[in-house]
Amino acid sequence: MIKHFRIKNNFLLSGLFFLVTLFSVGSSLVSCSDSEKIVTQTEEKIVYVDGNWMVVASKEVTVMTGESVTLNVSVGGEEELKPEYTCTSKDANIATVAVSEDNNSIIITGVADGSTAISIECPTNTKPLVATIPVTVKQNAIRILAIGNSFSQDAVEQYLHELAEAEGISTIIGNMFIGGCSLERHVKNARENAPAYAYRKIGTDGKKREKGKMSLEMVLADEDWDYVSLQQASTFSGMYETYEASLPELIEYVKARLPKKTKLMLHQTWAYASTSNHGGFKNYNRDQLTMYHAIVDAVKKAGKAYKIKMIIPTGTAIQNARTSFIGDHMNRDGHHLDVKVGRYTAACTWFERIFKRNVIGNPY
Repeated sequence: MIKHFRIKNNFLLSGLFFLVTLFSVGSSLVSCSDSEKIVTQTEEKIVYVDGNWMVVASKEVTVMTGESVTLNVSVGGEEELKPEYTCTSKDANIATVAVSEDNNSIIITGVADGSTAISIECPTNTKPLVATIPVTVKQNAIRILAIGNSFSQDAVEQYLHELAEAEGISTIIGNMFIGGCSLERHVKNARENAPAYAYRKIGTDGKKREKGKMSLEMVLADEDWDYVSLQQASTFSGMYETYEASLPELIEYVKARLPKKTKLMLHQTWAYASTSNHGGFKNYNRDQLTMYHAIVDAVKKAGKAYKIKMIIPTGTAIQNARTSFIGDHMNRDGHHLDVKVGRYTAACTWFERIFKRNVIGNPY
């Protein structure tokens, strides 16, 4: 029969003293002088079977996505047992679990918002010792940064936060803004560490704040970014040679200043309206479909060449909308997106690509 006990202060069980603590990854074990404080604050759990016992620090665990907690596990009894055990997660899509190298603890890592349980099993001569720890994973804020221009402004500064919030996803969204900024100019700014950007940042509260005279280095260090997008200026967006000339150096610069976990993305921008009088339209014979196919091909080729797997196909979404009842009315001035349907379409595209959720049915 399995019995459960709660630890009170220091105690003696089967002639052995033990201390169990719950701590975050990277922190150190507390000293014995801290034991009473830890014990009174932690719901320790003991499983006791036929003279053997196993104790796990914490009756339940709450962890943020992308973060980990470590639980000490102690096994003992009337006969000396090695602390060997196995652990499994009921749903590894919610949280994963691993045994530490020294076999004295387990590491639980949050993967996605939700609830699951971790089972810890230790064999004995009779029946196995089993402890089950409920785990709740809460979504950490997803941090998204666009290194772009007015086309990234159209895509991320309106609606993306609201779409995510409606699905219970907390976000921090940044946009490094210089009107018409090309990859070549981004590289020049990186080389000179130029404070040339307006940094627009939408916090978890949904409010947009702006700081002027910001450099790439400053903004890359401002948050622990999960996703960072790069894009070409619209005039050159369908000209692959312009990506070849500047994108590799920009990627190298950005990667050197980001955590390894950060995913780089290429933002596939859109073709101009067929009636656009933008000067760059002449690069595509002033033909919308010519420009659209050139953008798709250039971005796809750049992604493959520089190993950026995440492409946000905003240009394709806009072009698809133009073939619907909406028609060629996605722009407010021939090249920037309409602030209602156009920007909303772009935000939906970013939402689906990053969060891998169908935007249809989104409460927003």
